[in-house]
Amino acid sequence: NHAPSVNTQNYRVQAYTHFALGLDYVLLRPPFLRAAQNTREISKVESVAICFGGSDAKNLTQRALSVVKEYSEFKKIILVVGQAYNYDEELKASIKRDLRVELHKGIDSEQMLQIMLLTQVVIVSASSVLLEAMAARCCIISGAYVDNQKIIYESFRKDGVFVDAGNFSVAEIKNAVESVLKKVFVAPKAIDGLSNKRLLKKFIQLSISNQLKLRIATENDLQTTYQWATHPAIRAFAFQQNKIEWEEHVEWFRNKLKDEKCIYFMAEHDGAIIGSVRFDVRDNEAVISYLVDPHYQSKGYGLILLAKSFEEILNELKNRRITTRDLVGYVMENNYPSSKTFVNLGFREIKVDGKLKFVKSLYGSIN
Repeated sequence: NHAPSVNTQNYRVQAYTHFALGLDYVLLRPPFLRAAQNTREISKVESVAICFGGSDAKNLTQRALSVVKEYSEFKKIILVVGQAYNYDEELKASIKRDLRVELHKGIDSEQMLQIMLLTQVVIVSASSVLLEAMAARCCIISGAYVDNQKIIYESFRKDGVFVDAGNFSVAEIKNAVESVLKKVFVAPKAIDGLSNKRLLKKFIQLSISNQLKLRIATENDLQTTYQWATHPAIRAFAFQQNKIEWEEHVEWFRNKLKDEKCIYFMAEHDGAIIGSVRFDVRDNEAVISYLVDPHYQSKGYGLILLAKSFEEILNELKNRRITTRDLVGYVMENNYPSSKTFVNLGFREIKVDGKLKFVKSLYGSIN
């Protein structure tokens, strides 16, 4: 969901659910994703494009045109309407004597992008066409005239993405146009054009998750876990920074294996042990400790490993007759990769005593 105001707390989902929210995962047609990767500077306003998409049942195209025609600063006015637009005759009658005006109907994405790149100002509603205008880095005038546009409209208005035209009354459109003519406003670079790659990565992660195997840790994992515990890349983000001796680790590890309230998973992929996840159950919290083997870090395994473990822990808790409510993870404030992993899995962040506490209901939640 690429709506700007949506977050993970709006959903009731299984704990292992992956999220793809916000403009990092914006769904746009390929030409606009490519355009979003480019820079753009607009120093002078000489042209405007008007596009309300779809059927434009209120004929806001006509209303906006009536306003912009009054300004000689616009040397070119481009109108774009959808195939379902039903005011063709009325519109054509109003533009036939104005040589500045071009009318396009039912164009494709490449044509739409070229129009946006050739014009400095676009007047659009708070819908998918607004996202396209943002990707093209236009000077945008926008507003909302139906209920399903209001969330996007309010969020982007607060972020200063466009010049506000309210509900597109003649007066509001006029005020917005005059604001733009006084000072050119280019949309901030909120869309980077890489959402397709992020979405592909999500599907790859889901595929790997199906291949990942979790098993309960055994005595045979003692050496591997000691190597991890003493590796500099792992120690860098550990809360306890003291040197770990072999004998100390042996005692700690064996105690964890014997503890019925400690659920300790080892993760295997393609025959290799790639990390571990441990849940220490305390009252209504299952405190998470996880790590990825240094050889497999920076490949997205952390999120895959955690999401997979949230599937498995439900069965293990049931088998051991243990009840708990929340999944909890503690992270050092400078451990950005781990923080991002918890956020992407829908955890809420709380600052506690100089560290970050991430909390998520094991059985889903909604606000």
